[in-house]
Amino acid sequence: MPRTRALELLVVDDDPDFLHSLVALLREMKYDAATASDLAGARAALSEKPYDAVLVDEELPDGVGGVLRQPDQERR
Repeated sequence: MPRTRALELLVVDDDPDFLHSLVALLREMKYDAATASDLAGARAALSEKPYDAVLVDEELPDGVGGVLRQPDQERR
């Protein structure tokens, strides 16, 4: 059964070439993909709206990607 809407993804990576390539591929696959280049940008994006999934680099300039959680995940 086809998806009724594109999944909304947030991609977080500090390598601009990798980020651009991955987002281009995801959009080609009909995903909606937003980007951030660090944890601060990712947290700002997550505070504005929820995403279906977050793809995050583990080593970012301002911290470790594994600490990033969407606001609704923090309450669990």
